[in-house]
Amino acid sequence: YYIYVVAVVLGFHGYIYTVNKKGMKMVGIKSLDVVKPFLAGFLRKEYKLVDDFMTLLSVKHDVIVPMFKLGDEVFVLPKLHYGMFGDAGSSRFVYDVEAECPSCTAFHGPGSHELDAANSSESKRIAKAVSQFVKGGEWKPLKFYGISFWTEGDIEGYSLVFDRASLTFLRRPGKGIDDLPQELWNYSYGTGNFIVDTHSETLKDEITSEDVNAIKRGLSKLSRIEERPLLFAKKEGFLESSCEGLCSNKVKVFAISDGTRKVGIVYIYANNSSEELGEALRGVQGYDDVILVTPDDHSCTGIALGELYSPASKCDTLVEKAKELLSEAVKDLKPVEAKFAIINVKDVRLVGPVISNLLQSLSVVGDFV
Repeated sequence: YYIYVVAVVLGFHGYIYTVNKKGMKMVGIKSLDVVKPFLAGFLRKEYKLVDDFMTLLSVKHDVIVPMFKLGDEVFVLPKLHYGMFGDAGSSRFVYDVEAECPSCTAFHGPGSHELDAANSSESKRIAKAVSQFVKGGEWKPLKFYGISFWTEGDIEGYSLVFDRASLTFLRRPGKGIDDLPQELWNYSYGTGNFIVDTHSETLKDEITSEDVNAIKRGLSKLSRIEERPLLFAKKEGFLESSCEGLCSNKVKVFAISDGTRKVGIVYIYANNSSEELGEALRGVQGYDDVILVTPDDHSCTGIALGELYSPASKCDTLVEKAKELLSEAVKDLKPVEAKFAIINVKDVRLVGPVISNLLQSLSVVGDFV
């Protein structure tokens, strides 16, 4: 009996030692030291442990934040990804920026978890910088040249075209769209053609280099022939009952027109969406088209081990509320002025390339375990 107990103890010790050694080889950190904070986050919702761990591995990076001001509303498009999960990292940036600046809405640009803030404090620091600029910063006026609908390959684009910049909402019908490559961020910043990754349909086929080239082709063809009026309206409301996949019951809609075309944007707080929900929101009377947008909200991800998140599903109460708000917004369209600004938040701790090593090690070490 004692020989058996000693054998089990030694065997288990050897097993843990070997697993830890595998982690050290992959990422330079013991496997159990990596697992502990994430298990605490998943099981006990102790997100500070995840923040502290990721801060140790983080890199400092300047976060560029382009902003489009349409009337009193501000569209915020930071070079930031809204993860990791729960309250960790920048998962709550969407809510942080709204708490600091109620007229602000955060949209998701290209990039993935390498652009996560390493901890929630950094997320709040960026949100505060946005708010401070909105309250007293100097904006550059924009001339509006209309709404452009375009298709290149598998990509559909809905572009608001201005004289010194553009803002494009992207869809990828039938194949899904999720975390476009970060190289498109660099392209946007260099050309002034900024991109919203709408996360409007769960990814079925991976984003390819052809998709990236199609986006660049579509943006390069935007024309500025005739200045147009900019008409804008915003409405928001709350669902009386929750729908699967939503992190919040709040719904925002924006109506935008150039005097000829009208496009609606339905903004819900979710991590991507089912194809059926996006299709159910199209065809609303008074609009040429309606785009569903989610900000890749990670505040309600990590809901259970083995089940990271649920995309927003087609839900009657959500569809009805969104259509009701859209109908109200299109009747309330008013001329507004457009303005643009970019701020640079210095030395923000981001997760950086270590996330790729962690993901690779998760696969290798997980199989080994």
